[in-house]
Amino acid sequence: MGIKGLGITRNADLNRVPYHVAYRLAVETYRESKGAEGVYIPCPRWPVVGSIGSLERDLGTRVVAGIQAMAWFGLKSLGIKEQIKGYGTLLERLADRTAAGC
Repeated sequence: MGIKGLGITRNADLNRVPYHVAYRLAVETYRESKGAEGVYIPCPRWPVVGSIGSLERDLGTRVVAGIQAMAWFGLKSLGIKEQIKGYGTLLERLADRTAAGC
C-alpha cells in the first residue's frame, strides 16, 4: 500500500494544480506500491475524473475516485443503469447487474 499527497491544505488551492498532476501522482504511487490491487483518489474536489480511464488502461488496474464513487452511488440509487464510458470501470459497469458490489 502506498499513500502520497501534495501537501495542499486549502481546498481552493486544488484549482491551481494542473490536471496532469493527479495522473502522474497516481502512476508514481501505484508503481512504488508493490502488491497494490488498485488506486483510490479520495478528494472529490480534485478534478481527476477525466484521468480515470487512462489510469486504468495504463496501469492495468481499477481506479476509483471519490467523486466518481459518489456519482455511481447516486445513479445506482436512482435506478439509472446506463453505461457511462470513459470514466473508469465503475461507471462502465453501472449497467451490468451481475457486477460484484453493484
